[in-house]
Amino acid sequence: MPAEEDPSNLSIGELKKQLRWLGASLPAGGLEKSDLVAALKKARAEKADQDRQKEEKVQQQRQEKLQPGVPRESRPLDYEQKISKEKQEVVDLHVLSEEELRRRILSLGGSVPEGSVGKFYLVSVLKNVMKKEAELAELAAARAEFADQEAVAAALDRAPPPPPPPPPGSSTAQMPAPV
Repeated sequence: MPAEEDPSNLSIGELKKQLRWLGASLPAGGLEKSDLVAALKKARAEKADQDRQKEEKVQQQRQEKLQPGVPRESRPLDYEQKISKEKQEVVDLHVLSEEELRRRILSLGGSVPEGSVGKFYLVSVLKNVMKKEAELAELAAARAEFADQEAVAAALDRAPPPPPPPPPGSSTAQMPAPV
């Protein structure tokens, strides 16, 4: 029903339905049609006021978004800026062709799925394979170092013990008396 319709022309059932639809409570006491008409007019006015306030709030938020922020000082580009080794490695891998990426993955013992895969996927797989290989190399170096330490310890266990220190009070060399 249009909001402009005069509530006094509506039936009591229709008045109640519109009041419920607007979320207003029915007036207490005996329900005269005039009470329902007044309640509906009041509910429509409150609803219109709420809608207007919501719209004003939305407009205010839009205006706040449109207002420029505090300008920042521009910084010149720094072409000498250093990037991390890992980031540079990713950039270098993206420069490679997909075929070269596949070849490197396979040469490091990785696997490439059949079919069409994207370059980003291949770079990711190659990075993971390279990372695993570096971890294995680090583990092998640690094992070799541990084996060297065990060999040194075993050699020390087989070496003869050092001679005991001389007992206190005994002199190892006597000096001639001056003449």
